[in-house]
Amino acid sequence: MAKLHQVMQPHLSEMFFTPKLILVEGLEDAAYINAWMVLSERWESFRARGAHIIAVNGKSELIRPLIIAQELQIPTFVIFDCDGDKLTHNNPDQQRAIEASHRRDNSALFHLAGLQQQDPFPADAVWSESLAAWPHDLGKCVEVDAGAHWQPAGSRASANYGNVSGLKKNTLHIGARLKELQNLRANTATLDQLCETILTFANQA
Repeated sequence: MAKLHQVMQPHLSEMFFTPKLILVEGLEDAAYINAWMVLSERWESFRARGAHIIAVNGKSELIRPLIIAQELQIPTFVIFDCDGDKLTHNNPDQQRAIEASHRRDNSALFHLAGLQQQDPFPADAVWSESLAAWPHDLGKCVEVDAGAHWQPAGSRASANYGNVSGLKKNTLHIGARLKELQNLRANTATLDQLCETILTFANQA
């Protein structure tokens, strides 16, 4: 019970009260999903399906809640970063340790989703009925989709908040940037596919 208490932090306890669970690494991921659900007019459909997004504060913190949810037969969709761009370090021993840590976490999450043969460091996004995983991270996928629109959209979003530094991962800034991308008619293919995949999961779960 002590270990379970450690795993189930207060925000995680919400998983016991949702019929359909979306597990994400952090608030940044939740902000991208929630904001785009609203901006793309999918929010009401999402809420009507009874799904709930819970951020667990890190990829390594996804594994135990996912196992618990599966044991309790709570339909769960998990979203995580494979962090293939975060494997280098000046110290060779440290680099090996970093790669081993990401490899372990990625492999465990893919295994729990039934993708036992999946490369832990994929070149492209991985999609299944219960999982979405990014080669680097979700924000990078959105940036690549947006192309030349990414920077001006970010600048306009920052201007809305007085050009304060360090806003890139702020939830309000993320929402404002996505609104600007929408106004610019930028490519949002990853976000659209993610929202539709979540809605399909929630509808079938």
